Amino acid sequence: MDNSADIFNKINNGSSAIRVHENINHNIFLGKDEKNRLIMFAISDLEPSNITSSNFIEIQTGLRSDGKWVLSFILTNSNYSDLFCHFCDDMIDYAVENKHKDVIESFSNRYIKWQNMLKKNSTGLLSKEAVKGLIGEIHFLINSMVPKYGIEKAVAAWVGMEYNIHDFIVDDLWYEIKSVKHGAPTVTVSSIEQLDCQNDGKLVINYFNDTSIADIDKITLNSIILELFSLINDDSLKIIISDKLLDYGYIYRKEYDAFPFKFIRKEIYNINNTFPAIRRNNIPDTVKNTKYELFIIKIQNYKED
Repeated sequence: MDNSADIFNKINNGSSAIRVHENINHNIFLGKDEKNRLIMFAISDLEPSNITSSNFIEIQTGLRSDGKWVLSFILTNSNYSDLFCHFCDDMIDYAVENKHKDVIESFSNRYIKWQNMLKKNSTGLLSKEAVKGLIGEIHFLINSMVPKYGIEKAVAAWVGMEYNIHDFIVDDLWYEIKSVKHGAPTVTVSSIEQLDCQNDGKLVINYFNDTSIADIDKITLNSIILELFSLINDDSLKIIISDKLLDYGYIYRKEYDAFPFKFIRKEIYNINNTFPAIRRNNIPDTVKNTKYELFIIKIQNYKED
């Protein structure tokens, strides 16, 4: 299937639309309305849930004369046309992966995640540091968690955006993943709770360097996510991964290919009650939270062999 931008470019006049993915039982259309605004809509027997418009996407719902419901997403600000095309591509891909669920239900659920993501980042594009951090988590997931626990348990353990404390929790063990430049003297701990926990855990430091697009060993965010999906045959697990990625703020963008990294090595540190971290019981009650840096050279006694 052509991407959304290509389909919109084929439509010259308003009040016309093209059906997409004719090979599946979903009535999804891309087009332009009478005001020549870009629009994506779906037709279904299911009444849409109560979802609301956002700052550049207008939501319209309606009941047709044949008893079917229509859920429409209309771009209200042309400055966001590129992002709207990415939105449409993602929504359609999600509905196709989720082909056993009604299209309007899939669209409604995915749109809510988009709303939450855009509240945190109106551009829909992650920073270079956020890209490196997400690459580090997925690299650890693929190369350490999956071989040890299997793909389903490893994915279930990836809870970084759900709990906002540790990146992975499996059985009684947690892992906190940090990605830094090779040779960095310190690593940042972004909250007290990350290393102050009743259960012992692991601090994983991934070392990356910037590299060139020509480097055959390069890792980009798009490439490592493609590698992750290649490990999965179960559609329901792909949907879980897709939801997690959107929670992190990721949708496929070519721009991410401009941030290639080279993985150098990882170090794993055992975190227990003697590890030199800031503890909640050692700071005043008036302090809500704090961020601090650890000198990596001074925690070597806790590094695994």
